Parts: sequence; structure tokens; C-alpha cells
Amino acid sequence: MTSLRTLRPLGLAALLAWSATAGAHAQLTRARPPAGAATSASPRAVTLWFNEQPEVDFSAIQVLDAAGRVVADGALARTAKPNGLKLALPAPLAPGRYVVRYRILSVDGHIVADEYSFDVGSGAAP
Repeated sequence: MTSLRTLRPLGLAALLAWSATAGAHAQLTRARPPAGAATSASPRAVTLWFNEQPEVDFSAIQVLDAAGRVVADGALARTAKPNGLKLALPAPLAPGRYVVRYRILSVDGHIVADEYSFDVGSGAAP
């Protein structure tokens, strides 16, 4: 028969493991174009993948130019894998530096916001 002494450490370990995963937030795991990339041509879309499924209806992605003007935002599409979101770019981006700003609501109810930059074309800022 299992003693109470044996069950207490197992129960504590299970509680700690559960609380560690319950407190985790969605994290960006991959992006296209990637952070810090220098692309020779304008991408057709910005695609972000996370370690948790984002709620597409309550998430946003924007692309801003070097002056901080929004050049793309709008409706997001889910990728073939449910942890990804895609923002189509309405027109090719001119050479330069761009910032991808995102704010997502993951299925666990946490909001995560961050940004990264990438460069397009030979005239891209250093």
C-alpha cells in the first residue's frame, strides 16, 4: 500500500509541473521573413509561428516602414499549421528597413506583444 509519505512528494511535483506550464506565455518560434533578415526582394506576406495557437480574431500584425508609417495591417489568415498567422502584403515593399509589430492572444488567454525588423533590397538601411 502506498503511504502518504510517498504521495506528498509526487503531488507536489505534479503541482509544480502544472503551474509551470499554466504560467507559460506564447512565444514566437519562427518568422518569415526572419528577424534581422536582408531580403533581395519584397516578401508577399509576413508569417509568424508561435509555440501556442493564437486566436486569429483577437490578434494583429502590422508592418511599418523606417519612418514608422503602417504599410500593412488587416485581416490575418491561419497557416496550414494552427500555430501560425499570416498577413498578406497588399503591394511590394520598397527597399528599406521594416518593422513587424505583433500582438497575439493565445488560447491560454495571455496577450503577447513584440516587434522585430528586417530589410528589403539593396537600398536597405544598415
